[in-house]
Parts: sequence; structure tokens; C-alpha cells
Amino acid sequence: MAMAINYVSDINTSKESWKIIVRVTHLWHVPSYNNPSEFQSIELVLMDEKGDKTKHQLRDR
Repeated sequence: MAMAINYVSDINTSKESWKIIVRVTHLWHVPSYNNPSEFQSIELVLMDEKGDKTKHQLRDR
């Protein structure tokens, strides 16, 4: 059975898995504080088809 597609505005803490379709509208690298030539993380803004947006951070391990 396929999961229903949710919008960004539907996301909450009621469950752990969500199926969303989004577009990356902005993406940038955040330099490391100790070494500006290295990246600490990537940050991005995602937008669904209704225009709702959410910001996320992907950290380097």
C-alpha cells in the first residue's frame, strides 16, 4: 500500500515517517568555526506545491 503524500504544513510529531514532495529553493554551505575552509553543514529551504516552506540543516559527521 502506497503512503499518501503530505504537505509541509501537515508535518507534526504524531508520526515519524512522512512522504512529501518538495523543491529545494535555497541551499548554502556553513563554514566550520575553527576552520573556515571546511564546511560544518549544509542548510536548505524546501518548498511544497502549496508554497509552504521549511528550513533544514544537514551536519557533517
